[in-house]
Amino acid sequence: MSRKAFALIVTGLVAAIGVPVFFYMLSDAPFRSAFKDALSLLTLVAFSLLIAQFYLTRGNTPVTQAFKPARVQKLHKYLAYTAIVVILAHPYLIVVPRYFEGGVEPWTAFVTMLTQFSNIGILSGILAWLVLVAVGITAFFRRKVMRKMRKKYRGWRGLHAVLVLGFILPALFHVIMLGRHMSLGLAIYFCAALALGLVLLARLYPDRIPFASVGKSIGAKFHKAEAHPQ
Repeated sequence: MSRKAFALIVTGLVAAIGVPVFFYMLSDAPFRSAFKDALSLLTLVAFSLLIAQFYLTRGNTPVTQAFKPARVQKLHKYLAYTAIVVILAHPYLIVVPRYFEGGVEPWTAFVTMLTQFSNIGILSGILAWLVLVAVGITAFFRRKVMRKMRKKYRGWRGLHAVLVLGFILPALFHVIMLGRHMSLGLAIYFCAALALGLVLLARLYPDRIPFASVGKSIGAKFHKAEAHPQ
């Protein structure tokens, strides 16, 4: 493994897992129980890994130069599927501890939580969850979906990008509004990470997004200068 590849792996682990865990540990949210806090941390890391998926695309030139496309695609798939399962289970994981506690029944707590229609944070979470179901289904059955499309892979890739955006934006709003361990620093970090990830995604569609072609040409010049220093 080259030094560049190793550095990218370490950077990715720190950015996607290390930094969120660090902010989690700095949170002033009161301790509840090891089980509840472990579920919260699991969900936080899963969401961070979904943001990290934007960096495992062809728009991220350093990654595509350091690793074979097939390996990047496999990592993207396995990490995404794992994180999607955790996030889809998130509403249930919130009430799981109720099974081991007295008071409100788990099902009652679950229904009460999902019917708070006056809470925009809850509504954004429900929207993100529903779109994520569509993301998971269309990704898992992508070959069948592609056969239904005129442009095959290119059409599916566009659909995938639209659905991912439809998930990640309301999901980020939900996390910032209702995240128990959310802080200003972590909110800014997630927003910045997503913003850069969206720029990388836009580089895949230079013919559809005006500023994407500019970013792509700047990136190309930067990497050319890096490869041939004066």
